[in-house]
Amino acid sequence: MGMIETQVWNAWLTRYSHLYLRVSNNVPLWWQIPPEQTRPGEKQFANLNPPDYRIDAVAWNGQVCDIIEVKDTANLTAIGQLLAYRILFERTYFGYSKLCLLLVCKRIRPSLLSVCRMLEIWVDIYPFTSTQSSSNVESDQHLTH
Repeated sequence: MGMIETQVWNAWLTRYSHLYLRVSNNVPLWWQIPPEQTRPGEKQFANLNPPDYRIDAVAWNGQVCDIIEVKDTANLTAIGQLLAYRILFERTYFGYSKLCLLLVCKRIRPSLLSVCRMLEIWVDIYPFTSTQSSSNVESDQHLTH
């Protein structure tokens, strides 16, 4: 994270971390391809040195996890990262009843905010106020979406 992203993240942690049982930063993910899903000829390479990915943060609350991407300015890349992280998280960690996606940022264009809503990605905009936060974390609705 850059300097501004770190500032945004620390402010988010100060405001919302008490609502979770645990918040972890830099959470590792692996892409493990089940042998039955590989094509002929790929089996020998499918699980050799899988690439390592890391989520900015995961907020854990029992069987519900929030996958969090932090940006200074939200962009399409952040949205794509969150969508991919959900798939990778499901393949790396098992037993969670619900995964929610959360984009924490300082700025976001209205068009991207609409896209996030369509994709069921929650957005928290710094500085965090109940009118700016689309995640409703303060009312605990965020934890159950």
